[in-house]
Amino acid sequence: MARADEPLPTPIDYIVYSSNKQCSAHAKLNTNSIIIYRLDDKKQEKSWIIPDWKRNIYLSNNCDLLFSIYDGQNLLAENDKKPSTIIVYVFRKGKESKKITLGDIYPNLDILPKTMSNFILYKQIKWDGEFLRLITVDDREINFDL
Repeated sequence: MARADEPLPTPIDYIVYSSNKQCSAHAKLNTNSIIIYRLDDKKQEKSWIIPDWKRNIYLSNNCDLLFSIYDGQNLLAENDKKPSTIIVYVFRKGKESKKITLGDIYPNLDILPKTMSNFILYKQIKWDGEFLRLITVDDREINFDL
C-alpha cells in the first residue's frame, strides 16, 4: 500500500504466486508482459500471457484468473478522479474479461478523502486465491470472485 504522497517504487520484474502456490505470474518489463505459469510436479508450464506490465496483480488458485488493481495502489491521482477511470482489470486465460471503473465503485466521487496531491482510493485489499475483497473508504466491502 502506498503512503500518502510518496512516489511509487520504480517498476521492476517480479513474480506473484497464487495462494496455493500452484500458479505463478511473472511480470516482465523488457517484454511489457505478464506470463502465467502452472506449477506441476516441480516444473513450470506456460499457461497464458497478458501483453502488458501491471504493478498490482492477484492470481487465482486455478491459474485461470488474474486481477490487476489501479497502478497508483491505494492512492488515486488527481487527474484520474473521474467515473471512467479503470480501477480493476479482470483477465481470464489471457483475455481481458471485465473492467471495473471508479464510478462503479463510488457513485459519488466526493467521498474520496484528499491527501496533499492524491485521493485515497480504498482502505484495504484482501485476497484468498478465490475472492478479491476491496474495502472502500466508506467501509463497504466489494467482492470480486471467480
